[in-house]
Amino acid sequence: MNFEICKEFKENFYETHQFHGLSETKLINLKSTWVFKAIGKNNKKWSPRCLQRFLDTLPYCYQISSTSLYERYIEVAKSNFIEALYFYTQENASVESMTGRDTSNSSNNIGYELYKLRLADIHGYSCLRDLYDLDDTHIKKYKKTEKFLNEEENLDWGKYLEARKELIRYFTADKDFTFKMMLLLGTLNIKESESSDDYSWSTYQINDVSSEYSHIHPEVAYKSGEALFFEKFLDGVEGKYANEALLNIRKTKKALDLLKVDPYKHTFNEKNRTEFGSYDRYSDLFTSDKSTWDHQKKIRMVLPGHKVGVSSMIGASKLISKYQKFFDPKDIENLKKKRFFYGRKIQLTCKKAFMLSDDDTKKYHHHLDKNDRSIFPHKY
Repeated sequence: MNFEICKEFKENFYETHQFHGLSETKLINLKSTWVFKAIGKNNKKWSPRCLQRFLDTLPYCYQISSTSLYERYIEVAKSNFIEALYFYTQENASVESMTGRDTSNSSNNIGYELYKLRLADIHGYSCLRDLYDLDDTHIKKYKKTEKFLNEEENLDWGKYLEARKELIRYFTADKDFTFKMMLLLGTLNIKESESSDDYSWSTYQINDVSSEYSHIHPEVAYKSGEALFFEKFLDGVEGKYANEALLNIRKTKKALDLLKVDPYKHTFNEKNRTEFGSYDRYSDLFTSDKSTWDHQKKIRMVLPGHKVGVSSMIGASKLISKYQKFFDPKDIENLKKKRFFYGRKIQLTCKKAFMLSDDDTKKYHHHLDKNDRSIFPHKY
C-alpha cells in the first residue's frame, strides 16, 4: 500500500504481513468488529439503501458481493440486509437475463451461498454478545442470559441450552425479516442433475422477478421460497420456533392476498434499489466532473475550486497522507476529527492545483482474515 492510515483512525485497523518467497508485503486490514458495530448501531435508523451505501464505502471484502459475510450481516442487519441483497441480486439477474452471460459475481455464486444458509448456524455461532451498541429487546435478553449463566456457580447445562434456544426468537419472531428472507429464497432457480457415480452438477441461478422481462410468476416464486425457507433455511431449528416463523409468513401472505398485490413489489420498496454499476463501489476518492482526466498518464488534474470527496476512513487517509497540502488546513483538521464514516460523502475544496493518481482513487483492497472468529467461527 502506498498511503498511511491517519493516526486518528488507526484503532479501527490492524497490520497484516504476507510472504511470497523471500518478499514481505505489509497490508492494513479494516477491523470486522468496527464494521459490525457500525451496522448494529445504525441499523434501526438506516434504510436498506443507507446500509447499501455504507457497504459500498468499505473494501471489496466487506461489500454486499462478499458472500462470506452473509451470515454475519443477516445477524446484525436482518431485514435491511435482506432487502439490500434482494435488489443487488435482482440487478445482477436482470443484467444476466438481458445479456445472456454471467456478471463478474454471477448470480449462481450468490444463489449457492443463499441455498447453503441455515438459521441454526447463524444463531449457533452468534456474535451478538459482542455488539454492545445494539438496542434490541432480544439482544438485551441475550446479554442478560449470558451474564446470568456466566455468574451461575453451579451451571445447569440443561438450563443453559434452553435459554440459548429461546434466543433464536430474535429471528423467528421478526415478521418482516422472515417474510423477506422467504421471498429472497423464492428467487432461486435451482437445477440439479441426476446423481451418477461419475458426474453430477447443480446450478443456483437467481430469477429476475422484478423487471418487465421477468419470466416467473410471483406466486410460483413465493411457493418455492416457502418450501426452501422451511426445509432448508430452518433446518435444525426446533419445531415450535420454526412453526412460529412459518405462521407469521402465512399471516402476512394472507393479508397481501386480500389486497391482491404482488408480494415482491409490495414488500420490497423500489426506493431502496441502487444502481448496479454504482461508481461508489469502486472508489475511495471522488472528483468533480470539472477535473481533467489524462488517459495516457492515468492522472486527473484537480484545479483550485474543484471538489474532492471522501466517504471512508481509508479515503480520508489517502487524501491526508498524500494530498493535504493542497487543501485548507482547517478542512484537513475537521476531516481528522471526523469520528464516523457511515456512507455520506464529505467534500473538500481544492486550494492549489495538483495531479490526482488514478491508483489513489481506486478502492483499497485486502482479504478477509481467516483467523477472525467474528467472521469465520470455529465451525469452519
